Amino acid sequence: MKPLPVDIHFYTAMLDRTPIVVFIADKLIGSGKIEEVTENSVIFA
Repeated sequence: MKPLPVDIHFYTAMLDRTPIVVFIADKLIGSGKIEEVTENSVIFA
């Protein structure tokens, strides 16, 4: 796994339909494929 540090990585993951996982600290808080990226959020399918 690698971090997605900039917005363009979120858009690339969305277009490629790359599965991602989301952690806060060491806790898994979500996983899936990105459906939409907005100014304030990332929406998972």
